Amino acid sequence: MTLHQQIRKSAPVPDRSDVFRSKALFCEERARESSNLTSKQDWAELAMDWHTMAHLAARLTGEFQMKLPDLPISFGKDDTRICPECKNRMHLSRRMPHPKFGYDFELQTFTCRVCQHEVERSADCLGEVAG
Repeated sequence: MTLHQQIRKSAPVPDRSDVFRSKALFCEERARESSNLTSKQDWAELAMDWHTMAHLAARLTGEFQMKLPDLPISFGKDDTRICPECKNRMHLSRRMPHPKFGYDFELQTFTCRVCQHEVERSADCLGEVAG
């Protein structure tokens, strides 16, 4: 057995949900760094997919128990805003579980299509804006 094989066998194996969460954070960082709007949206969408995978992996491994409500979950995903800078219409460009309040809330980023100004907000699972 080579040293590399010994290290691999003795090294701790990260939980799948942690791996998926790391990939989501990587994608979020790339979305923030991207200057191209399409690329930014693609990275943000990938981040949401990885967050979903992390959530599902955590549920499968019993990391946490979560009872989903019987109501449809929308988080206000169809909402639009007016840009405070140039007064044009903004679109929802990034959605992720809220880092402080967990999966009952969502942190949303709206981006102006004209000036690229970004505004963040928190919303609950019914789409009500929180704080």
